[in-house]
Amino acid sequence: MAGTTTTLAFLLKQIYSSRAVENAVYESNPLFAMMRKEGGFTGSKHIHAVKYRDGQGRNPTFSTAQTIAQSAAGTGNGVQFGVTRVKNYQVYTLETEAILAGRDDRGSLMRTLTEEVDGALNNLGRDISVNMFRDGAGDRGQVTNVNSLVFTVGENVTNFEVGMIIVGSTGSTKTAALRGGAGQTITAVDRDAGTITVDANNDSLVSGDWLFVKGDRQSGAITANSQNLKLAGLDAWNPAAAPAASENFFDVDRSVDTSRLGGLRLDISSYNPEEGVITALTRMAREGHNPQHLFTSFLDGSNIHKSLGSKAETEYTQVGDIGFSTIRFTGPKGDVRLQMDQNCPAGVGRLITLDTWALKHLGDMINLLDLDGARLSREESADRFEGRMALYGNIVCYAPAKNMRLVLPS
Repeated sequence: MAGTTTTLAFLLKQIYSSRAVENAVYESNPLFAMMRKEGGFTGSKHIHAVKYRDGQGRNPTFSTAQTIAQSAAGTGNGVQFGVTRVKNYQVYTLETEAILAGRDDRGSLMRTLTEEVDGALNNLGRDISVNMFRDGAGDRGQVTNVNSLVFTVGENVTNFEVGMIIVGSTGSTKTAALRGGAGQTITAVDRDAGTITVDANNDSLVSGDWLFVKGDRQSGAITANSQNLKLAGLDAWNPAAAPAASENFFDVDRSVDTSRLGGLRLDISSYNPEEGVITALTRMAREGHNPQHLFTSFLDGSNIHKSLGSKAETEYTQVGDIGFSTIRFTGPKGDVRLQMDQNCPAGVGRLITLDTWALKHLGDMINLLDLDGARLSREESADRFEGRMALYGNIVCYAPAKNMRLVLPS
């Protein structure tokens, strides 16, 4: 069999249908797998309305009720979020020599192609999964200690890879300007110690700095939501601090009702894990909401599981061809499933009503770029072929009030 690029493109199409691409990026990323995917993100914005107040035209006296109904308070209030898309590209390459080496062996050619594309999909999928939990700024974690070229990043070590070029913000604010922005390359990752080693500290990074993959954010200070280059994840729609007055979050000032437009937030760090989670669920029940899932890091999830003891049961959750182990326990309004996700930041929990969330995208969720008919293109200045994939979209929350951000006990 001739190992031509036509043959490779055919194999690529065979192996990686849209469904196969979804399955490839879901593995070990529960929130990514479980969040609804919605296509049709056409136009410049996705507009969706959230109602946060009913009309107040009620009173024991008819004339008073009528007066209120005819005033500004008489009609229900709502807002329209105008969510814009972000872009995320992944490029992979195949050397001509590797193609020729497998030209007479279809199995070898498929292994070569699968290895490269799977690696590209995994890298793009992890980036999407990490940023699903974050606020759009693109941070990968915070440095807690700098010892020469060794940076301590703790539980966030899973978000870093050898070969990444990282930059850092000035001070402890992730939206502050970058320190220089030249970047430093990660040369080693110690996942047991929670540290990364870099080739040089070109930007003079210090303890407290937030780390980003170079290019994932602008170098200057981020002063508006529209400047974020990454997905508007859980921490964007349901932030740690109540939205401030006169903010502009996708065309909406959420400060008029911070809970219904910006989600709930609760610090349960002073409780033991079980008491804290029940307190949070009770608070949500008071607001009329019944989240079915609690997402945490593995460390935090383990602490909660141990605290629940015999009250928790293990079950298996299936999403398409992918499955995850889940811890089920009973809250004030029914069963809640504790889902541990390596992408969830340590110390933060997410009580989520899943049907209020969607990853809205243009085209396929992950587009294998081939509008010109070629999924593989010859590179102009190198002896290899190039493939490209991309996500065009963003995360949308249709009812922020049905979700809560938790500060968890250690």
